[in-house]
Amino acid sequence: MQIMAVRWGIDDDSDPSVSHRAYWSGNLAAWDYVIGMKRRGVNIRVTANSYAQLGAESIAVREVIEMAAAEGILSVFAAGPQGVNQDLFSTFPGAFNLASIINVTGSSQTDALANESTFGASTIDLAAPGVNILSTSKAPDYETESGASVACPQVAGAAALLLSINSNLTANEIKAALFGSVDQPSAMRGKLVTSGRLNVAQPPQDSQPRRTSRSESHSIVP
Repeated sequence: MQIMAVRWGIDDDSDPSVSHRAYWSGNLAAWDYVIGMKRRGVNIRVTANSYAQLGAESIAVREVIEMAAAEGILSVFAAGPQGVNQDLFSTFPGAFNLASIINVTGSSQTDALANESTFGASTIDLAAPGVNILSTSKAPDYETESGASVACPQVAGAAALLLSINSNLTANEIKAALFGSVDQPSAMRGKLVTSGRLNVAQPPQDSQPRRTSRSESHSIVP
């Protein structure tokens, strides 16, 4: 496995209207780069996307994610830190009802949803550890972070592990394997599509049917 870092974003968000346009413009440029590299032969199968905007739907971003899906790329998104019911107040791009997306929220050490974690029985797929996660920082050191932004790359990493075992897996097969092996603590029942938290060590249990896609429940289609 290899990791390709893609840097994008804005340095000054003091003007909300300008920053909104710049935000999605930079995001589209990043996606164009990823898709271009894939078409040049770089074996990109999974992207980790630790960003979200409440209610900031962009059709252009949806279309570029669909383009990535056509290239065989699975897109894992952070659901956002707003602590809202995403079935009612969507955060994008994770809330797009696309088969190539996994929408992730954060869980705590007690197997509950982390503080301010977004939830949604038909829009957020699963949780992953999202409290006091050791991560790199701008300084030449490490620090602990919390939120869906640190939960998202753990799910992307789990997808990459599956691909390291079987590189022929499709996006749907990866999702089925990850969703079918979640732990389902009582605190998450009815709050997520799978009602569960990522468990990389647990093989999928065919004897325990679980939702593996948002299409099996009502979904908000932007």
